[in-house]
Amino acid sequence: MDVKEWREKEELRKNIKVDAEVKVKKSLKYSIWDGSFASAMVGFGESFFSAFAIFLKASNFQISLLGSLPRAMGSFVQLYSSKLLKIFGTRKRFLCFFVFIIVWILLKTTFFTFYFIARSGTIN
Repeated sequence: MDVKEWREKEELRKNIKVDAEVKVKKSLKYSIWDGSFASAMVGFGESFFSAFAIFLKASNFQISLLGSLPRAMGSFVQLYSSKLLKIFGTRKRFLCFFVFIIVWILLKTTFFTFYFIARSGTIN
C-alpha cells in the first residue's frame, strides 16, 4: 500500500467516524424530545385519570385499574414489540400508529366528557 492509498483510506475512516458522531448526536436530540413529550403525556394525561374517575364516582377497584392498566399495557406491548415492528415495517409507522391510538382515546374521552356535561346541564 502506497502513501496515497493510505491517505485515502484514512480520510474515509475519518468521514465515517464524523458521520457516526452526527448520527449519535441527532439520536440523542430526538431521545430528549421523546422523553420530554412522554413526560408531558404522563403529566397532563395519566395523572388526571384518577381524579377524573373520582369525579365520575368510580369505585375503588375501577380507580386502581385505571391507575395500573396504562403502565401494565405498556410493559405487555414491549414483550411483542419485535413482532409488531416486523408487522409495521419501520419504527416510525409503529410509533405513529400507537400515538394515533393514544390521541384518539384522549380526544374521545374529552369529547364525551363535555358532551355529557353539556347534555346534563351540570357538572355535579
